[in-house]
Amino acid sequence: MRRVGILLAALLVALSPMALAPEQARAQAQSAESVQSELRDVAVWSLNATQVVQRAFSIIETMPPAPDDINNRGVRRAWIATSRTWSVGARETLRSARAAYAALPPPPVITFSESLSAALRQQYQRMPSVIDGLAAYIDRYDAMFTAFERNDPKAMTAFAANSIDAIILPIAHMRDINDLTAATVGAAHPQSHLLSSVARSYDGMIALTNLMKQGIEMDNPPLGFAVEELDAAVTAMRRHVASGRSATTTMRQEMAMARGQTPEEVALIAQARRLIETYPVSFDREEEMARTLDGISRHLAAPGRRFDADDPVVKALYDKVVDLDDARVADQSARQAAVASE
Repeated sequence: MRRVGILLAALLVALSPMALAPEQARAQAQSAESVQSELRDVAVWSLNATQVVQRAFSIIETMPPAPDDINNRGVRRAWIATSRTWSVGARETLRSARAAYAALPPPPVITFSESLSAALRQQYQRMPSVIDGLAAYIDRYDAMFTAFERNDPKAMTAFAANSIDAIILPIAHMRDINDLTAATVGAAHPQSHLLSSVARSYDGMIALTNLMKQGIEMDNPPLGFAVEELDAAVTAMRRHVASGRSATTTMRQEMAMARGQTPEEVALIAQARRLIETYPVSFDREEEMARTLDGISRHLAAPGRRFDADDPVVKALYDKVVDLDDARVADQSARQAAVASE
């Protein structure tokens, strides 16, 4: 449901505005060709870095689901045995991810953009903490099954809460990467505002997921905190959408007036013009996402509303949130195609 692979697409599209500014390259005494060469190096490095992260997060996708008849001792024992096997394999996967990270060279130097170089260094430096977080999750998972084997009555609650954490981990990682990339691109480019809007939507999704976790850990958890976080996310999303639309209009005007002095610069300007036309539909989607999250907030904030893990309204709206988030992958692909096409 959460596609870690979108991180690479987001990064590569974010890199394109750096390359799509020949006047910046000239100011730095660089040719458009050298800028493109550096970006190709970054693309290769980013692909390898993303594969390391994907390898680490793959353990979540293979985690054994809880059986329906969890109270049947034989079924539960079989499930625990399978889960123990999964845990051993997951730790081996993380070991290989650490080895892959150790073999990954630092990101290439970007001579035309120090901010981009700094962002790549930050991405590189934070990768071990991502793997460490997943290792800590496995530790909790193993402790939970030890509790199951001891017939601890709280074991099922611990399992359910741990399952929620498995949902939050990749969403939080994607949010952080979007925030980092948005800061790198800069407010003059619509991609910055788009990624910031996406990141804030993930704040809202995490708030809802945490509410579900609280519903596991206590009876009738308060809804107010989740409502506040949803409202903050929606407000920020709408602000970023407005700023992104404004940046799109400005960049469209600038690109209409831009003229290249070499064939490479002409090609880069053409890429920029194609790229800019992919943003309006994305901001339309962000507005729809904000409306959907706002609908959940308004529903939860209704007078007398109590927590209901099976609330059909919340479920239907959240399913729409997931669909909209998945549709972002197609939007990113369209932007990639716009940059790559001749």
